[in-house]
Amino acid sequence: MAERKKRTNVKRTRKPDPNVVQRRASDPTSSVWVTASAGTGKTKVLTDRVLRLMLEGSQPENILCVTFTNAGASVMKNRIREELEEWATCSDAVLNTKLRKLTGRKASSKKLARARQLFAEYLDTPGGMKIQTIHSFCQSMLKRFPVETGIPPYFDVLDEQSASEMLKQAQADILQQVQDEPDTKLADAVRRITPEVSEDDFMSLMGEITYRRGEFLSVFEEFGGADNGPDATISAVYDYLGVEEGTSAKSLRQAICSDKGIDKNRPDIDALYAATDILENGTKTDKEKALIIKDWLDASPQDREEMLDDYIKVFLTDKGEVRKRLATKKTEEALPALLKEATRIIDGIEAIKTVNVARGTEALLTLSDAILTRYKEKKRAVNALDYDDLIYRTLLFLEEEDGSAWALQKLDGDLKHVLVDEAQDTNPDQWAIIAAITKEFFKSEQGNKKQSIEDKTMFVVGDEKQSIFSFQRADPKEFERRREFFKEQVTKAGGKWQHVKMEVTFRSSPAIMSAVDAVFKNDEASDGLSFDTESSKDITHKPFRLGQSGHVEIAPVLKSKGMAPLPPWPLPIEREENFDPAAELAENIADNIKQLLDKGEKLKARGRAIAPSDIMILVRRRSRFVDDMIRALKKRDIPVAGADRISLREQIAVMDLVALGEFTQFPKDDYKLASILKSPLIGLNDKELERVALNRKGSLWEALKEKGSKVQKYQNIVEY
Repeated sequence: MAERKKRTNVKRTRKPDPNVVQRRASDPTSSVWVTASAGTGKTKVLTDRVLRLMLEGSQPENILCVTFTNAGASVMKNRIREELEEWATCSDAVLNTKLRKLTGRKASSKKLARARQLFAEYLDTPGGMKIQTIHSFCQSMLKRFPVETGIPPYFDVLDEQSASEMLKQAQADILQQVQDEPDTKLADAVRRITPEVSEDDFMSLMGEITYRRGEFLSVFEEFGGADNGPDATISAVYDYLGVEEGTSAKSLRQAICSDKGIDKNRPDIDALYAATDILENGTKTDKEKALIIKDWLDASPQDREEMLDDYIKVFLTDKGEVRKRLATKKTEEALPALLKEATRIIDGIEAIKTVNVARGTEALLTLSDAILTRYKEKKRAVNALDYDDLIYRTLLFLEEEDGSAWALQKLDGDLKHVLVDEAQDTNPDQWAIIAAITKEFFKSEQGNKKQSIEDKTMFVVGDEKQSIFSFQRADPKEFERRREFFKEQVTKAGGKWQHVKMEVTFRSSPAIMSAVDAVFKNDEASDGLSFDTESSKDITHKPFRLGQSGHVEIAPVLKSKGMAPLPPWPLPIEREENFDPAAELAENIADNIKQLLDKGEKLKARGRAIAPSDIMILVRRRSRFVDDMIRALKKRDIPVAGADRISLREQIAVMDLVALGEFTQFPKDDYKLASILKSPLIGLNDKELERVALNRKGSLWEALKEKGSKVQKYQNIVEY
């Protein structure tokens, strides 16, 4: 009898099927909120969602897709167009396979016919499918409704560079105005701010004001209207802080030093005198306190102000807290009076701080309004809006009574589906616009009877872990708040709602993803990373590329050793040693790469040796380290693609060409001509340049022409 072979049960890990989750997310009959980690196919799901909506009967003009960047919008448009083009031209078998993968079921003959005609519908859509950034959408909205929004229809949109330059001009105008009119409220506001900040910090503050101009305009609009100035907002600040307008910190300081005080907060003179008598019988420290208190009590209110800082130190620490030992055990009878006075002083100091906050905020709002008003005047002069204006003006229009209903009614096509990409970086004002657009989706038209919204959906995709914090006022917490808001809106209206989490990542191998997950298992690493109340601690990634090898190394931290101490009056005869951690790290990485290549290390996923093109070095920012890294690789003859982004004006070749152009415009610019003569364009050495430049009578160009009449080389340069 043949010996039976024993079967060994081998547990095989099956690849997760991302198509199942992606089909749930792209379900055209549901409103879906997708939380998607990096590399899980967000753009593919967005594209699939649009394709399935069109496949189920939606026209391209029924769909609005809001992306975060123009590049993202372009990618989506290209993917949709290419897929629809292939649907229209491929064989039935190929189309069947594509639709089965997209929808999860076999397509009927009717669906096949529908799929083939979608490309023609896409091309015939007036103005094309609305796949655009939120700013592009707002721009088209404002141009569509110039009368309703009060904006001329032929306005221009300032790019970031132009807006920045115009803002700087507005800042300069305001500072010049303060200098020319020193007795105005604006000048007083600037004088109140400048003692608190340095010159550099003041310019940074001005820049922050202009950067956050959208927030200032929103605050001004909430309190009295943005066109009515900051007065109503300033009054609201004083009311909130409980401070009477016109109160100064000096008057409150005087109140602390006055026998009458302010309101009920006044010193108990008799109790304090009695306390000093008790302290004089105590220790040396008690006697010193008694002397300071008694001198302060005996002084006039004016003299008390000068002595106030020393007086406060008797009762409070440098942190502003009541001292633990106001009196010793021998003089503890004085303690009640001392505690009462300490409390009074703390209350007075807090009142001064509150007034300073109120007056500082008033000054800041006054300065902000002046800058933004001047900036607004400059924009009006050239009939232009910036990106913040687009958001602000559109939001004002949509939030008017029946504004959104009117807009949706008059827009080209019947808007039924809204898709939002990179939602984690959408700021509160942008969310408000999206909410205003979709408000009509969830309205009941017949009393309490809910309108069916089966043919109206919204789709949102993003990942708060990838939020660019504070960029364009992005708030990752808003991502969670808006999810709950739209969930409530859809379910109340009777629509289908799904929250889909896409965790299968296509980008990295299991080794890398397991390392990432291991890091975020620690509370310190995951704290604040997610505001999703459903799974704030459940941060996991499921790699699709199972079976592929990977290796994670954590290199030790390199710290600067600083420079060695130099002797007095050192002679410059030896090179100073200066340890640069960035350069050292670049050298270490380059050594490791060189070792991998020299040893012929195998790339197991491809079954061959590692090549330089297999290696990618990711950096947090384009700092000097990038140059150090490229230099270290080139020293070892390792092929490197170089930096992925350069500043053209900082490249020596471009600088030479710019200098040549500037010289042709102004031939008497000796410095530019000298730079050109030394550059590879001409190639003179130092001696050859000196023969022309030294002891000349006129400009360098005239000297070069004169030299050219005698020496052929210089004649060739002149002719060139």
